Amino acid sequence: MYFESTISYWTDNPDGFKPPRILVKRTILVRAYTYTEVEAITTDWGAKETNEDFKISPIKETDIISVVGEGEKFFKVVSYYPETTPKGKIKMQKAVLMVQSGSDIEAIERAKLYFDFLPDISDLVVKSVTLTEIETYLKID
Repeated sequence: MYFESTISYWTDNPDGFKPPRILVKRTILVRAYTYTEVEAITTDWGAKETNEDFKISPIKETDIISVVGEGEKFFKVVSYYPETTPKGKIKMQKAVLMVQSGSDIEAIERAKLYFDFLPDISDLVVKSVTLTEIETYLKID
């Protein structure tokens, strides 16, 4: 399962102006089996990223089925593809991917590569591509 986990902490204002301390929120994507594992992974990551005291909240389970690509930005790509039911009817299946890429256009192309099992890629419907606040992806071994 994939989870979004956010840490927040107060740190010195890098501009040196008022306010002297600012709130920082950082969101990561974690692949784990339980909320407890997500909390442990997030705690380890947060301790390496800042010397400030931080709070983990919220931890949210996502509907992501896979993480694909390499890149600096994380795009949530919602797609629909046709699948034939045992009764022979065609039903559109929803698939949500987290795609790492440099742009939304590149994210769509990488998402299409994920669906290489489709007989005709033109059957794929990309409903939305959204830039997320996620800055890194961590998973358990």
